[in-house]
Amino acid sequence: MLAIVLIAALLGFVLALARQSSHGMFWYDLARTAAFLLWAGLLCAAVLCRSRSWLAGRSLRAGIAWSLLLMVATVAVLSEAVYQLGRLWAARLGTPSAILPDSHWRFVLPNMLIAAVVGALALRQRHPAAPTGDDAPAPQLAALKRMPGRPVGVELLLVPEFQ
Repeated sequence: MLAIVLIAALLGFVLALARQSSHGMFWYDLARTAAFLLWAGLLCAAVLCRSRSWLAGRSLRAGIAWSLLLMVATVAVLSEAVYQLGRLWAARLGTPSAILPDSHWRFVLPNMLIAAVVGALALRQRHPAAPTGDDAPAPQLAALKRMPGRPVGVELLLVPEFQ
């Protein structure tokens, strides 16, 4: 959980730096971006945890593909909700919010693309190509089986028919 918070904060920092211009709103942009990424990261983790048993019944490749699709869909739903909140804010108060987005596809589509890239990197980090068959040393497989917070789908690495 701490890793998700740390990654969201660091990614927010990188994105805020990348968007930095001469308008001097770095801290404001950092807070807004980091808050959104924190919610996105925690919601993605919750969705993946909730779907863990369903994903474990898939092949490793299918499980990873479905995991990535679930993360991108979660970010898309969150982005749409934030955009609709901004529209509601503007309709109620008669003026757009400085915090909430006002351009639909310029907000939702980049968020989905960033989620796809970061999600693919995270899944690659959690599911590295490792020996799983006869060439895998027994201590390595035993350690993998004992790992308390093992990633979703790691059980598939241990089942012989998925090797």
